[in-house]
Amino acid sequence: MYRARAIKVLKDCGRSWRISYTNTDISGIQTAIEEGLGVTVLAHKTVPDSLRILPVSQRFPRLGRVGIHLVQKEKVVPDSVARLVDYVSAIVG
Repeated sequence: MYRARAIKVLKDCGRSWRISYTNTDISGIQTAIEEGLGVTVLAHKTVPDSLRILPVSQRFPRLGRVGIHLVQKEKVVPDSVARLVDYVSAIVG
């Protein structure tokens, strides 16, 4: 979701870019960024203290907002699902 948005925004403003590292685990991506291998896109509330948020500029344009919707079929859900909803809501606001 974030990668697609970042690529579109960079293409739209004519910026060159390349993918230098991929990993399915967020801690692996954070480690790569901490080691100076590139930049990444994260939800604001998930940026660890070891990384800094880059200011919006011609080099790093605004990416816009991303909406996350949690939808449930049943009115009554298992406790595990309710805890997941609470956790995600706390992280993304």
